[in-house]
Formats: sequence, C-alpha cells, structure tokens
Amino acid sequence: MIKNHLKRIAAPKAWNILRKSAAFVTRSKPGKHTLADSLPVSVVLRDMISIADTVKEVKYLLTNKQVLVNGKVVRDHRMPVGLLDIIELPSSKECFRLVLNRKGKLAALSTKEKDVVSKIVNKTLIRGGKIQLQLNDGCNVLLDKDQYKTGDSIVVDKKKIKEHFALAPKAYIFLTGGKHIGDAGVVEEILGSKILYKNKDKEVIETEKSYAFVIGNEKPSISVQ
Repeated sequence: MIKNHLKRIAAPKAWNILRKSAAFVTRSKPGKHTLADSLPVSVVLRDMISIADTVKEVKYLLTNKQVLVNGKVVRDHRMPVGLLDIIELPSSKECFRLVLNRKGKLAALSTKEKDVVSKIVNKTLIRGGKIQLQLNDGCNVLLDKDQYKTGDSIVVDKKKIKEHFALAPKAYIFLTGGKHIGDAGVVEEILGSKILYKNKDKEVIETEKSYAFVIGNEKPSISVQ
C-alpha cells in the first residue's frame, strides 16, 4: 500500500523543499506525472507559492474551489502538479507555471499565460487506423492522420490541437535534463541524437535531443525563465 507521505530527506532531487525542517512531506498520489517530475499541490501552495502555512489551510482552499490546475478545480491536496502545468488562484487572479530552474529544481514561475504545452513522447496506431499521441503529462490525443512526430510539442484545447511546435531547426526549446537543465534557446542543428542550440547569451551548446522540450517556433510561446 502506498503511503500518503515520505521522508523529506528521501524526496526526489527536483523537489525544491527544505530537507531538515521536518521529518515528512506529503507524497503525490499516482497520476499523470511521475513522483520524480511532479509535486503535490499542497507542497506547491505551502512551500513554493506560500499562500498557506499548513496542509489544513490548503485543504480549506481546495474545499472552497480556490485552486485550479490546467483550468480544472483541484479537490485532492495530494494531486501531482507536473512540469509546465498551470496553477491558478481565482480569488487573487494569480497564475503560476511549474518550471525547472538551472539547478534542476521545480519552481513556481508567476505568469499571465494559461496555455499548457505538452510534449509528444510516443505514438501508437490503434484500431480503426487512428493515431494515438501519448503526451508527457499522461494525456492521450486521437488523430485521423499521422501528421506529428515524437519529440514535437502541441497545445491542446478542448481535446483539439490548438498549436503545433516541431522539433526542428529554429524551434525554441527548454531543456529538461543534462548539465544545462533549465536553459533555453533556438535549435541551430539536429545531429542524430544530439542537438545544437543557441541560448540567450549567444552560446552554441550541444545537448541530448531527448532533453529538448519545444515551447515555440523561433520565440517561446510561454515563459519558462
């Protein structure tokens, strides 16, 4: 049986929390994101955004429908919030996006944007000749035609693809792994499993293709830094 908590000292490295302030911290419930790349909504609200001091206060906010994740009301304080998800607070009209900083820690970035960009991590041909896209956030999208590639990113609105960002030269990427984690820039060239990109300091850097999360064409469509 999965416990509702875990020891802070053993929490995933990406969790940006104080390790020795207490013995335990809330564990994310199984969901769309893995334990390593997500945080429970209670930890985000209490330890990162600081709109609550205790889990009891977080539960009060959730009971009164004061917290939305990706446009949907959250009721469970253990619900996982993952990379690039949007946390919205209707009462204060504030929005935050969960991003990775340069230390590889999950951080809440204040933003006015509400679009959620999802990365295509796999594709499957299913019965009826339809194509099923598997996204990084655990969601699936069904298509009649095979028109997108693994590694591309999409913005989904009401189960329809609103925007598409191809993993190709001139794509704007955000790095989710490696020693340049949290960096961003424009793809210069794709060399097999490697990518050359130019960051805001005009440095051309090589990284693994798998670390690239496309968030725009030439310019970012969302804020990540």
